[in-house]
Amino acid sequence: MLRALDLALLRLLRTRVHPPALERAVLAFSRSGEHGGLWQALCALGLAL
Repeated sequence: MLRALDLALLRLLRTRVHPPALERAVLAFSRSGEHGGLWQALCALGLAL
């Protein structure tokens, strides 16, 4: 049941919650392998606030 709920939520998020352009941008970023850079940028932003 939890797996089905998780899958339903994923489908909802991927189809209705954000525009396709955002999904393409995130996919391109993910393929670049810069996940660590994203976390560092978020931490720096949090520190600045």
